[in-house]
Amino acid sequence: MTKAEKELHFIQLGLMQKHTRHFRHFIDQWFCFKNNYVNRNGNADWHKIAFNELVSEAAIGLSLKEVVHKEHLFH
Repeated sequence: MTKAEKELHFIQLGLMQKHTRHFRHFIDQWFCFKNNYVNRNGNADWHKIAFNELVSEAAIGLSLKEVVHKEHLFH
């Protein structure tokens, strides 16, 4: 079982148990593993998501990329 599959399994278990408190974490982990955003140790690397996925026009225009944070909002 891959790390992405393990994270997806945690998400499924949470849904079955109606326990959603840590969904954001598990979904982030799953997304990183599924899209190969991992560090050299094989762990999920959330920083690699920045500017590699959907990015707002306001964030793209910033000169200091380190002030940009990921969020789960879409419109």
